Amino acid sequence: YGTQKRADITGAVTQVSAKDFNAGINPNPLQAIQGKVAGLVITQPSGDPNGSPTIRLRGYTSLAGGSDPLYVVDGIIGVPINSISPNDIETMDVLKDASATAIYGSRAANGVIIITTKRGKAGTTTVTFNNYVGVEHISNRLDLMDGDAFRAEVTRVKGAASLNDNQKFPKDAAGNGYSTDWFEEISRTALTNNHNLAITGGGESFSYRGSVDFMKREGIIKKTGFDRMTGRINLDQKALDGRLNVSYSLAYTQTNEERTNNDVLYRAVLYLPTLPVRNPDGTYFAIPGSFDLLNPVALQDNYQNNDLKRVLIGGLNVKYEVLNGLILGVNGALRNENTTNGQAYNGDIAGLYGQGRASRNLYQTNNKLLELTASYTKGFGETSNFNVLGGYSYQDNVDDGFGAGNNDFVEGLYDIFGYNNLGQGRGTIINPGTGYTGSYRNRTTLVYFFGRTTVNLNN
Repeated sequence: YGTQKRADITGAVTQVSAKDFNAGINPNPLQAIQGKVAGLVITQPSGDPNGSPTIRLRGYTSLAGGSDPLYVVDGIIGVPINSISPNDIETMDVLKDASATAIYGSRAANGVIIITTKRGKAGTTTVTFNNYVGVEHISNRLDLMDGDAFRAEVTRVKGAASLNDNQKFPKDAAGNGYSTDWFEEISRTALTNNHNLAITGGGESFSYRGSVDFMKREGIIKKTGFDRMTGRINLDQKALDGRLNVSYSLAYTQTNEERTNNDVLYRAVLYLPTLPVRNPDGTYFAIPGSFDLLNPVALQDNYQNNDLKRVLIGGLNVKYEVLNGLILGVNGALRNENTTNGQAYNGDIAGLYGQGRASRNLYQTNNKLLELTASYTKGFGETSNFNVLGGYSYQDNVDDGFGAGNNDFVEGLYDIFGYNNLGQGRGTIINPGTGYTGSYRNRTTLVYFFGRTTVNLNN
């Protein structure tokens, strides 16, 4: 809602510019400032590439509500942080104490992070291209027995006769026992590629910047990862001898996420190293009647969980200096978030996923923002001045979605349709009920007035 000189700021505010960002793989913009701001704690809860880091700016301030800070991007409140490319960010301002965040109201109870994206500059048109490739691997693995060590320990505890159990100690065609590293079977060395192309230019009265960013990140667990495409256009225009300033922004992000069954890691620890991945005929090896020993590779290969996320944000900011020191402003934005999820469990593998299940879900958010502000700055004396800011804000948010699911699919349909033909399931016919579909719609409207007065004496 305005600018201040660093020397005039009395609240706890820290700014980090792009040149100070952390190097390396930063799929989330906040990872670029990890360790740069006192009191800002950023932790990655797991190795899932689709997981968001946990952000705590003031610690845990709520037992029931969320504890994430409020994100403001180019004056647009509530922008999803994962929809922004770190390559498009000029600065991040972290507002930590009550005096700095008070103007945002109760939404700022957990602090505020203000992100300013890069904009065009007057001068020669400039085209830049940046890319990097990163590698990730498991640095600290569990120390588990291999097949030979496990057979030796069973022999020591229960005797050599225990190895005659062909279900738990099968042999290959040559009569040798198996030794399977199940973590090796479900994991990999993961690669990350990032490419960013930007064009910047303009003149004294008009400037522009456009960028396209693509990131493809593999997870260290197979069948996890995402690819994300981000496009952004920022336009700035001046008129009436610089008294009128108009800024336009348009951003679109599309993300494809692939997730695995979270049970895979647990099963990789429990499943015996003396068992093979597959039988000689190519089918997955399984112990008949066992509910606690499940083949982790079979679990991984026969499960689908994919998200397609789209975020479209358009913003308009107008500031007009009516009189010397008196500036009127209008800030508006429209945001649409759309997520389509599909899940499928293959029921063709005996003892794995029962009769099989599949589902499709759609989640959508539409957000409207309109803000009107008036700011007056006046100097007095030789080195003193004051500023008065007043404003009105209206934000309307609608969340809605629906989903459908089915089970008991005919054998072979998983490989053909996955989750894309729910009508082929027999569950709705054999066991009719109300649990196969669902929908919801929630609406929240926020209207508030705000004001701020700043006096600088003998500056």
